[in-house]
Amino acid sequence: VNIRATLTACVLVTMSGSALAASVQQLDFRQAVEKTFAASPTLDASRSDLRAAQGSARAARGSRWPRLRASLSASRSNDPLAVFGDKLRQRGVTFQDFGAGQFTGPDALGVAPDALNYPAPYSNFDTSLELKWPIYDGGRLSAMVSAAQAAVKAAQKGDEAARQSVLLLVIRAYEGVRAAAAHLAVARRGEAAAQADLASVRQHFKQ
Repeated sequence: VNIRATLTACVLVTMSGSALAASVQQLDFRQAVEKTFAASPTLDASRSDLRAAQGSARAARGSRWPRLRASLSASRSNDPLAVFGDKLRQRGVTFQDFGAGQFTGPDALGVAPDALNYPAPYSNFDTSLELKWPIYDGGRLSAMVSAAQAAVKAAQKGDEAARQSVLLLVIRAYEGVRAAAAHLAVARRGEAAAQADLASVRQHFKQ
């Protein structure tokens, strides 16, 4: 209804006078269809649904491919437990880390080693590389891909149905405008005939 009103108003304004006609664009049927399709919110929504379904299908198919994950972490601390743990994981612990330099004999057993309790800040870097490739999942991925492909087909059908619905509205509106223009042309010819009859009657009245 809005399309019909808009097109009707454009044609009537175009036919109302040369001054207004210069500022109004007259469209043939193909142009009306193209402009309506480009500006239709209904078609925008259906195209968005179709793109979303296609993206889900691509994601589902991509689940079958291997996934590679790489990570890097870094830390720096002077916490005794963290420093000793990092050195131990790197297999870099030495006797000096236990305060061997402060050990002078049995009399030094009660001495707290500074190297162990108050270590200098120590940096640690961890890297990892992980590769995952699904081998067997009981058909879950195949079901996901099939469902995604079915959703794409449904979205395509929905988009086509929306296009046909909008096209039907354009046809009705365009034909309504043509009918209104034809009625207006007939009315103008009737007006011209009436004016001619009036002029003839006036002439007869004068005679």
